[in-house]
Amino acid sequence: MLKIIQFIIKKIIQKFYCRLKFYLHYLKHRNEIKHRNEIKHRNEIKNRLLSVIIPIYDRINLLRESVESIIHSKYQDFELLLILDGSPEATKNVVYSYKNHPKIRIIETLEQTGNACIPRNIGIKEAHGDIIVLLDSDDLSSENRLHTSFDELQEADMIYGNFNILKNNKILKSNTKQCTLLSMLAKGNHICQATVAARRDVLLNVGGFKKKMLYMEDMELWCRILYTGHKVKFVNKVLATYRIHSDNLERKIEDKKWFDELLKEYKKIPKQLDLVEYKEMQI
Repeated sequence: MLKIIQFIIKKIIQKFYCRLKFYLHYLKHRNEIKHRNEIKHRNEIKNRLLSVIIPIYDRINLLRESVESIIHSKYQDFELLLILDGSPEATKNVVYSYKNHPKIRIIETLEQTGNACIPRNIGIKEAHGDIIVLLDSDDLSSENRLHTSFDELQEADMIYGNFNILKNNKILKSNTKQCTLLSMLAKGNHICQATVAARRDVLLNVGGFKKKMLYMEDMELWCRILYTGHKVKFVNKVLATYRIHSDNLERKIEDKKWFDELLKEYKKIPKQLDLVEYKEMQI
């Protein structure tokens, strides 16, 4: 019982530390952030192809459900990039069962990278579409998500939306709102990656995901996109189902370390994507 109490107290202190750190950072930089100009002009997206990227390590049944959720989208002008990252044979067998699907491309890294940043960057680099749709291998895309993404990104650089939360076979509703860089820095991340879609050129221009961010890599990227003046739009529709299970409940890395790292990194724009060697399956 004492260990449980100590654990809870530790988590409360860590959360308070992180929020305080963000708020102090916000106070220090608020004038600079408020006066950054939002990019107003963006080209119409004429290429209707959407590129959906799923980085994969070791899932089987959940992975199959994630893939099927994209395949059964109402919007069918898409390609699905399945990026294998040093995956075990059982997972490869699931992925290669889709090798003859006309909309699916399979890419393998030649070495395991350790987190999803590099596989996602590989997908961004290899995508044929002008819109990138992100999905993890355990989450589900709603049937209208791709159509909504295409429509909404005509007037934005990145979008995100509401989502269902699936936990212990029960579905909960998210309560997401429009974010700004100020709200992200003051309150933390409230963008679910499973709902995010963005213009490919924007992701390339800001340098994609940073491999050094082993945790909170998504929030760091959202902050970087906002910091560089790009329009991030909230769509008040359910775009995905986010699963909560034992794998994503485990956090072996201290939050405060990565909050500190995020505050150092989001203003730095990489000159190129973090990548490793990879190969695409040839049909």
